[in-house]
Amino acid sequence: MSSFVVVDISYSEATLEPEVSSRFLSPDPYAADYPNLSPYSYVANNPLLYTDPTGKYIVDSNGNRVEVTTIQDEDGNYVNNYTFADGTEQSVIDDFNANGGVILGAMAMTDEGRTQLGNLIDAEHSIGLTLSDETKIFREDGQTRIRYGVTSSVLTEQPDGTFTTGHTDITVYKGTAQTIAGQPNPLSGDTGHRQQSGVLGIIGQTGTHEAVHATNPLNITQRGQNQFKGTNHNLETVPNAAGLRYTRQFLRLLNKKK
Repeated sequence: MSSFVVVDISYSEATLEPEVSSRFLSPDPYAADYPNLSPYSYVANNPLLYTDPTGKYIVDSNGNRVEVTTIQDEDGNYVNNYTFADGTEQSVIDDFNANGGVILGAMAMTDEGRTQLGNLIDAEHSIGLTLSDETKIFREDGQTRIRYGVTSSVLTEQPDGTFTTGHTDITVYKGTAQTIAGQPNPLSGDTGHRQQSGVLGIIGQTGTHEAVHATNPLNITQRGQNQFKGTNHNLETVPNAAGLRYTRQFLRLLNKKK
């Protein structure tokens, strides 16, 4: 499992001047890490290649900084580049690439996925990402159930009745994606958009869906109310909508490549 923790800072994307996309209005709080650049420089003065939506950073499972840069290559594809701290063990790098890297990379391929990726980076709590080989297709109460992913976290009630979350784990079931991709849905018998998007599309869609569970304040509060107050909020409407937008955008991307 690979984790990333966003460290709170005083500045954010709100400090970007919209008319001038090549500099910040206030100094980069990590300017000391880049002595060769102006502290007001945005993405090394190269906004055509790089983006930095938050000015924040993520860390690997050892707590070391991992720089994530989303770039658009000459073919128009969005990909993530990961730069690890000096001395990071190869096992930690391999773990990140095999888990969080795959999920985040799939998410980065569409507009909706990149939006939810930004929400993960902006989160004030740590988020672990696991890409599991398990297949979660099972019978329960006489019905076939399909589980593509799951989000688990520790929820804390606030005085105003809302809930906040501590460390959160997102698991995406690659085994389920591999079983479902290109095959008729065991529930409906047809081959819908999700199956048509293939294994990578299902992984990206699931990561996008679970990112809403992990970061959306209302969804977090409703989960807490369901768990501790006995309410019955529908927790899937907003995540399902985000996932559907991802899948539609992913399929359009596939069609462009044909």
